[in-house]
Amino acid sequence: MAEIVGPDCFLNCLDNLQLRIKILELQPVNLDEALNHLCRLEAYESLFPEGTEGTEENPATEKR
Repeated sequence: MAEIVGPDCFLNCLDNLQLRIKILELQPVNLDEALNHLCRLEAYESLFPEGTEGTEENPATEKR
């Protein structure tokens, strides 16, 4: 029972709604998977200063 309810309880404690939704979309089957997704997504978010997400140009699509 704890394996089923654990990820949901863990995600309900997050104060970042967007991060919670992203993890829910990945459908973690247990608490370990939910925590791994959280750590990975937080690491990705730390690569971008606040407010710059989506504003940088992608060099692969740069006009020549």
